[in-house]
Amino acid sequence: MSIQSIVPSRAEWFYWITILFSQTLGTALGDWVAGSDRGGLGLGYEYGALIFAAALIVVATLLLLDENFAHDAVLGGIHPDMTLERDSG
Repeated sequence: MSIQSIVPSRAEWFYWITILFSQTLGTALGDWVAGSDRGGLGLGYEYGALIFAAALIVVATLLLLDENFAHDAVLGGIHPDMTLERDSG
């Protein structure tokens, strides 16, 4: 992704909010799962990493089992029920 591909202001705001939340909350959640201070689960970084890896595998498996996602993302095609609309401007 290049910076030139984020042209509209709305898309740029969405991009930065997504980065902010995913980085900040992801780090905080990982520290909370691993540490025992401040009410954390205290599972340690190794078990925490395994939990997050398992969660990512579950999400990836569910996405790959979804026919529409698999057709569009893996095959690069367009779902038969969808039509292409060209921008007339």
